[in-house]
Amino acid sequence: MGILKELFSQIGEMIDGLLSKITDNPIIKKLIVVVGLFFIFIIIIALLSSCSHKRYSYEAFEKQMVVMAKKKYQDSDSLPKDDKGVLEVSLQTFVDSGYIKDVQSIIQNNSACTGKVKIINNYGNYLYIPYLDCGDKYTTKTLYDSIVSEDNLTVNGNGLYHVGDEYIFKGDSLNNYVILNGIKYVILKVNSDGTLRVLDTTRRTMVKWDDRFNVDKNTNYGINNYIYNGINSRIKDYVEDLYNNNDIINNSMKPYYATTEVCMGKRSVNDNIFDLSIECSQTADKYPFTLISASEYYLATLDNNCKSIDDNSCNNYNYLSQIGSTWTITADKDTSYKVWKLNNGVYLSNASNPSYVKVVTTLNGELAIESGDGSSEKPYIIKTFENGKRNTAKK
Repeated sequence: MGILKELFSQIGEMIDGLLSKITDNPIIKKLIVVVGLFFIFIIIIALLSSCSHKRYSYEAFEKQMVVMAKKKYQDSDSLPKDDKGVLEVSLQTFVDSGYIKDVQSIIQNNSACTGKVKIINNYGNYLYIPYLDCGDKYTTKTLYDSIVSEDNLTVNGNGLYHVGDEYIFKGDSLNNYVILNGIKYVILKVNSDGTLRVLDTTRRTMVKWDDRFNVDKNTNYGINNYIYNGINSRIKDYVEDLYNNNDIINNSMKPYYATTEVCMGKRSVNDNIFDLSIECSQTADKYPFTLISASEYYLATLDNNCKSIDDNSCNNYNYLSQIGSTWTITADKDTSYKVWKLNNGVYLSNASNPSYVKVVTTLNGELAIESGDGSSEKPYIIKTFENGKRNTAKK
């Protein structure tokens, strides 16, 4: 063992001496540097080549489409200036602009895909909606296509009914639930333009519809005008405060809420309960949040015995009878201080009485679905992407 140890020691000293002589030679030293730089260059090229061949999953590429659209149109005059204005950007635009070489080389399975990004001005906030079509391999699943399907459409029993140019949910056991930003909504109907009217199911603080002094009653019974001479009712102030409350909906999520028609016409006891045009005979400026109309409650029932406002049968086969108490936007035409309220039926209540508020809003039907079947247990989950950019132009 001692002899081997001495032999290895001598070999080590010889190698050290040889390396020392080599490195003392300036020509050899330069050669070592050149060879080293060459290998470093080869490594860098390999790394760049690896990065350039990165492949995205379909879902990851949807997000990348949004990233590219926001980068391309940041501070651009091309963005739509008016509320609900739309700009469509094709995938080919990103190729032509040099953001990607082509789609097939960077997406999984070498898929040949087409697609687009829709940029929508929602009350001054820009919503970016990606749509990817890779044929049989993958297609973005939208909220509208998930709802307006053969499985949901019906002419009998619980389900989605095609009424005129709209689709209305009727019955008491329905797949009409959706979650956005952690908030659970029940879908009332699909509008003629493909957007969805939805009701927030969250139970929040009880508030008064209005508590101003009423000259007809000579007391603070409230005044049942949603807005009058540019002055808001208490309930309208509350609805607007909810929209502007960043603890409920932060600025990054505001692009997902589209403006909705605010129908504030008053209703008499003897009016046709199914006639929504009564409420919409008087409107306020469109806003992202509003309240449910009294007639919308009756449109949800399947009971043919529901014919007037005081028929208890209207509560049968009606999913809205299960949502609990909430103010409607609909005031009483025959008084100056009463308002219609939902609570397992539709009742008149003094505006100064407290009740819960469940707001109504509008969602774009082209929003992408992450999962779910629309049931209460498995609601549709809406995909959300990066923050939208605020637009200070005309609303």
